[in-house]
Amino acid sequence: MSVRLRPVRLLSGLVVVLMLSHPGTALPQVVSQSQLSAEDVDPSFRLTLEHLAQDLRWLGLSPRQITWSPDGRWIYFRWREDPAPGQHPDTDPWFATDPDGRRVREVPEEEAARIPTSDAQWSGDRRVAAWSDGGTLYLWTRRDGTEAVFTTAQRLGNLAVSWDGAFVYFATQGFGFRSEESGDLWVYDVGERIASQIARVTTKEKEPSDQDAWLREQQLELIDIVAKRARDRAIADSVRRVRQPEQPQAIPIERGARAYNLQRSPDGRFITFGWIKDPSREHQTSYMEFVNEEGRAVEQSARPKVGEPLPEYKMGIVRIDPLVEPDSVEVVWVDDGIEQETVIHGPYWNPQGTHAVVQILSMDHKDRWISLLDVESRATTVVDHQHEDSWIGGPLVEGRWSPGYLQWLPDGRSFGFVSTATGWAMLYLADIDGTVHQLTDGEWEVRRAALSPDGRTWYLKTSQAHPGEEHLYHLPARGGQLRRVTLGEGIHEAHYSPDGRRLAVTYENPRLMPDLYVMENRPGARKRQVTRSGTDDFYRYAWAASEIITFPDPAGLPTWGEVWEPPAEHNGAAIIYVHGCGECAQGVTKGWRRGRMVLYANYMRDRGYVAANLDYRGSSGYGHANRTYAYRQMGVSDVDSGLPFLEILAERYGVESRQVRGRRRAVPGHRLGALQPGLHQPDPQRVTAR
Repeated sequence: MSVRLRPVRLLSGLVVVLMLSHPGTALPQVVSQSQLSAEDVDPSFRLTLEHLAQDLRWLGLSPRQITWSPDGRWIYFRWREDPAPGQHPDTDPWFATDPDGRRVREVPEEEAARIPTSDAQWSGDRRVAAWSDGGTLYLWTRRDGTEAVFTTAQRLGNLAVSWDGAFVYFATQGFGFRSEESGDLWVYDVGERIASQIARVTTKEKEPSDQDAWLREQQLELIDIVAKRARDRAIADSVRRVRQPEQPQAIPIERGARAYNLQRSPDGRFITFGWIKDPSREHQTSYMEFVNEEGRAVEQSARPKVGEPLPEYKMGIVRIDPLVEPDSVEVVWVDDGIEQETVIHGPYWNPQGTHAVVQILSMDHKDRWISLLDVESRATTVVDHQHEDSWIGGPLVEGRWSPGYLQWLPDGRSFGFVSTATGWAMLYLADIDGTVHQLTDGEWEVRRAALSPDGRTWYLKTSQAHPGEEHLYHLPARGGQLRRVTLGEGIHEAHYSPDGRRLAVTYENPRLMPDLYVMENRPGARKRQVTRSGTDDFYRYAWAASEIITFPDPAGLPTWGEVWEPPAEHNGAAIIYVHGCGECAQGVTKGWRRGRMVLYANYMRDRGYVAANLDYRGSSGYGHANRTYAYRQMGVSDVDSGLPFLEILAERYGVESRQVRGRRRAVPGHRLGALQPGLHQPDPQRVTAR
């Protein structure tokens, strides 16, 4: 069904802005949340505790949920021209801009309901796309456009489109090992326009004892009516399976276990699935919730305590044969050939459906194997093995519970993956003969990777320019020169058009909130700005500039910090923000993504403090050795790595030496960051925790 687009509505906040702020930006017309600019700073405007306590919409709202229409005609995003505290995100309207960024319009509800999700799945020739919203499956084809083709009360997940675009696979439950119930598997036939269930999980009762088996045989032998009923049931089941061969394939699982992530092999002969048995589910902890709508204490469940038995994982394979009764279906288990407990993720099939790869993670987090899987023999062949004395992890590498990035090339004989074997997250290419080639190299990391629609180019986002910056790059699929696409200091996040020729980019730097830009997908192309986020208050406030510095920790290893320009009326004291989460967070960046921390730093600066931000060793963003620095010494090496920062504040930024060594320096933090100041407390002359 076609949707008639409304005429362009000039937004009330629309202003023409001549942007001269950074290289690589065209001079566009943009839709704006304010008619003020950085020149309209009000020196009397001060931040208050009320500002810190509110949600950040009082400062502005950046575009989010950016996605392309499948035909490449529109870029959709959610945004507001009038952001204010208290607004619910689900009420934010949708907007659309053309690929050149010259026309912006608000999207009507009928069209908004059909906007693709950012994880839409595609056929190999890009003629078919599918995505889900809640329990509705949407299908787009070049011939018919977008249609809702299947709806259920349950949420859909695990979508996959076959390489030839003939089938869309999905599940209605049991998407992953964290699911409470076992999975299922459905297929939508694009040509026949029919959805049907092709696999279901059944409970396999435990084998009867010898006594129970003998008793059953006696009943069948001695009582004619019992024997007749059993024969009738068997005949009826056999006739039903013959007359209805399209019945879902049964996956028998013993009681107490769960099957998840069901997949059909491309040749239609096998079902693969993950299997988990979690004894700790019987020992969940509980707590009382006192603040709720009921007005009474309510018992809630929580995760098991540390030390409970770990789950057991396997990968199973079933040969598809609807004529076999469920209790007789044979499940065979993948043999990973590893002598320790593992989790197997996948399989990942090549476009031709002739080769499959699995990612195998050890339960102690220290090993990862990427292996070829022979579904017929259930055997695996190792292609790449990475071992870490600390733990496996990093950008696009993930860890035990989550598989890393893996993408087949169109020829079906090579696939790309990311490893931290060099100490930095780098892109590799593996061939099915076991040969592995390193495609990128350096003391920086690949933070996102995608293969171009034609399969000839890797689209990468890396930290090559600076650990606090992220830029987009092109790399030939089999290796070669890495070519930078984006310009301008800061952080870029790309959303590629369906044909790969154009980009919708969110760009931010320390002075600008993230905003939407459009550009050609080629090195050196100029960005055209579409949105300009930031309320009047954002532009009225005089945001202080910050400086990113590096310094050696006590072991001589590099550590990163950020210091805001000291206030004119300095009280001689400093306050340092310490982020939480350790290896999964980076506080020092050249962007606005940690806006609340920037807000807090400026608030304290207004009150006479030198404001600073620390990426202690153990933070993300600086390579694997840094990320795992606190292994088995948390609270020691990570805390000590920040101590030289205190002396730098005194030597370079005017913090009084006695205040550094005394009790006039506060170190607030969050989660792990909140723990660190307390770990200094045995030496109160070094720091005061707040």
